[in-house]
This record gives sequence, C-alpha cells and structure tokens, in this order.
Amino acid sequence: MRTHGIRVQLLNSHSAAGSYLFLSIARGTSKTQIEEPRPIGLIRRRYRTPEEQALAERMRGLESQVRRLCLARQMNAYRDHELIHEALIQQLLFGVSGKMRA
Repeated sequence: MRTHGIRVQLLNSHSAAGSYLFLSIARGTSKTQIEEPRPIGLIRRRYRTPEEQALAERMRGLESQVRRLCLARQMNAYRDHELIHEALIQQLLFGVSGKMRA
C-alpha cells in the first residue's frame, strides 16, 4: 500500500523455525523494518519480555485485520461483478438498461 509517498508492506517470512511477520515502511531511499519477535517456547508461544509479547500480539492482530479487509474487498468485487453481469444480460436480452443495485 502506498499513501503520501510512504510504502507500507506487511510481509510473511517462512523458515524451518516457523512463520514470522515483517512490517516494512519506506519513503524514498529510507526504509524501516519491524520484525515479529521470535518466541522461545515451541508449543506455547512465549517471549523473552512482556514488550516482545505485546509487539507479537499487535503484529498478529494487524495481520488478522488486513486479512479481514482483503476478504471484504474480494467479496465486494465479486458482488459488483455479479451486478454488472446481471445489468449486461438485461441490456443484451431485453434491451432494458439494467440498474445496478447496491
């Protein structure tokens, strides 16, 4: 995503040790990356400090919100596609200008 010349990316990195998030913020040649802290627990995710725990939870929450937003956009695009398709069929078959319903 790019806004006001700032590019923001939420990336997922996979390794043998697991999957981790990176938040990348760039403007021009300046770039900052924030990495999700690596847990020390294998079964239950535990972190070295409460600050690492909080950062990891916030990054996972951000990922969850981004997924929900993307899904909502996909659903809207599908709905809009269906409405446009219906309007075109109405126009072609019946010569009626199909009004798109929201």
